[in-house]
Amino acid sequence: MKKSDLKRKLKQSQIPNQWYSLDGGRDHATFCIGRSILWWEVYYSQPNGKTNRKFFLTETSACDYFYHWFTESLRIQGLLATEQLKITQNI
Repeated sequence: MKKSDLKRKLKQSQIPNQWYSLDGGRDHATFCIGRSILWWEVYYSQPNGKTNRKFFLTETSACDYFYHWFTESLRIQGLLATEQLKITQNI
C-alpha cells in the first residue's frame, strides 16, 4: 500500500492521529513512518529517541509493515477492537 492508502485505512479505523505520524517523528510517544533520501524508516518515537527501528527500500513494504505493526500493537494493548480493523480489510 502507499502512504495515501495507509492514511485512509488509519482514518477509517478511527485511530486517533495523535498516536501516529506519517511524516516522521514527534517529541512524544508515537508510532512513526518517515522517508529519507535512501530508505523508508518505521519506528517508535519517544522523547529520548527512536526505538524499534526498521528500514525499507520501498514505500509499499514500509507502509504494509507500519500498518500491521501499529494496529497489532494497539490491539494487544486493548486500544483497538478487531471490528475496527475489519472495516479496512478490503481497501
